[in-house]
Amino acid sequence: MEIENEANRIILEGHPIKKYFQSKKEAEKEFGFRLYQGGIVPGNSIRIVNIQDVDVEACCGTHADNTSEVGWIKMIKTSAISGGTLRLEYMAGKKVMPELNK
Repeated sequence: MEIENEANRIILEGHPIKKYFQSKKEAEKEFGFRLYQGGIVPGNSIRIVNIQDVDVEACCGTHADNTSEVGWIKMIKTSAISGGTLRLEYMAGKKVMPELNK
């Protein structure tokens, strides 16, 4: 519940999400290896997704321009995977409405 509440707080605050390309070397110098929570990204140039003062990742997926575009999220399930890592499953946006109404 703490994770869900913190995520919804960040969403409601409406943080801008910056997306840009940067050389891998410069990005690692600026942000360190926390960029690679989803694994190391190949190549010399990487796409940075930066929610300033919240999180920064190397990612080439689709992303909103502002956290407020995501809508509410609701955690559905957590499960332990290797190395003490937790997998978080959640729903977001309009699909959350029936869960919030329960």
